[in-house]
Amino acid sequence: MAQEFRIVLFGSGEVTALCLDQLLERGAAVTGLVVSAQEGDVDADLLTLAEAMGIPTQAPADLRSRQFLAWLRHECRADIIFSIAYQHRLPPEVLRLPRLGALNWHPSLLPLHRGPDPYFWALHDGDLETGLTIHLMEETFDSGDIVLQHRLPILVHDTWGTLARRLDVVAVEMVREVMDLLEAHPTQLPRRPQGVTAMAYQRRPSQNDFNINWHGRAQAIVNLVRACNPNVGARTRFRDGVLFVFKACLSPVPSRLLEEWRKEGRKALPGKVLATDSAGLVVQAGDHAVRLEIVQRDADYLLGGRDFACIERVQAGEVMEELRLVSSEL
Repeated sequence: MAQEFRIVLFGSGEVTALCLDQLLERGAAVTGLVVSAQEGDVDADLLTLAEAMGIPTQAPADLRSRQFLAWLRHECRADIIFSIAYQHRLPPEVLRLPRLGALNWHPSLLPLHRGPDPYFWALHDGDLETGLTIHLMEETFDSGDIVLQHRLPILVHDTWGTLARRLDVVAVEMVREVMDLLEAHPTQLPRRPQGVTAMAYQRRPSQNDFNINWHGRAQAIVNLVRACNPNVGARTRFRDGVLFVFKACLSPVPSRLLEEWRKEGRKALPGKVLATDSAGLVVQAGDHAVRLEIVQRDADYLLGGRDFACIERVQAGEVMEELRLVSSEL
């Protein structure tokens, strides 16, 4: 039964709290909870839940410290570790302790999008589906054998925020499946190796990754905007400041402009404002046009594209430019 397995949970935030609640509802023996020493208030609800259920908690600054390892070994006596939204690499000293190993919940279809922000890269790259992989943990990030994997279609209007929420639901549902597997295979979980892929480990996005390249494809710009919502916003230079874009879509070029260009044998400059309409600002990209639907100027409030155009008196013919690359990230 589930009670026979001593589980130590590493995690942070709401999704870990939901998974812990699922484990407790199942009757699992959660003998310890480990949160990040740097997460702050994000783990308040999680810690409150654990303390209410009498689960010992730790927030170690050093995962290799003698005190922490002794706590894991002698007090928790974990059979298995679950890592759910935990933001730090578990060292080999920790991974060696549980007899059944350590499982990580990774929000991508491994081996695709290994790394700390698979939501961003899946949307940035225009993937049509993603998923959640539960895999055995090794010393290197996201490289261990796969235990369970679920696919999830990426919806056309998904953003970083909505995709993360949808995968959180999958993560909680997969807790039940893992517990079923443990009960069916109490000595060794079934697993399969990750397939060979040309896709390398993907780093955490840098400031430069949020910059809009107006010479690029319009769909790539829309994908970038989705990948940056709600955390940072895709960025472009406009006039003397930075404009953050939080919602955008493909837009047809106004027919009158197409007719003018046909007669004159020319195309619009990428980044050029073509028009403002009731739905937003229409801006030329490298191939087609993009409508900016929700924007933010510097630290101001979020505005609809049309409202921004009215307030700032944006005129057709003005040009948005790519921000300079941050030199420290080159």
